[in-house]
Amino acid sequence: MFTALSGTVGDLTFKTRNGQTFMYQKPDPQLPEHPTPKQRARYRKQLIVAECVKRIQGRFDDMLTAISSRKTIYNRVARLYDKLAPTVRARTKLIRAILDEYARFA
Repeated sequence: MFTALSGTVGDLTFKTRNGQTFMYQKPDPQLPEHPTPKQRARYRKQLIVAECVKRIQGRFDDMLTAISSRKTIYNRVARLYDKLAPTVRARTKLIRAILDEYARFA
């Protein structure tokens, strides 16, 4: 049992209030009905970075460590996305390339 669990793992957010822990699922990002190219690019980045962060956090044995490492993981994955996205167009290949590059320097 956890005491005062707060933070995010994947798409689940935990909050502790008055000694009770609540869990919320973050909604998926939404693309506007008629998106601009910039909005499409931001949406794609959000989805891919979120998927990579979720997979990396899922490798942790300890949830508290996964939660406390989230910001570092997110920032590093976002930088890898910016580096790799211009050359790797396919979504699944880009995710794999980001995860491989992340693991290489972890």
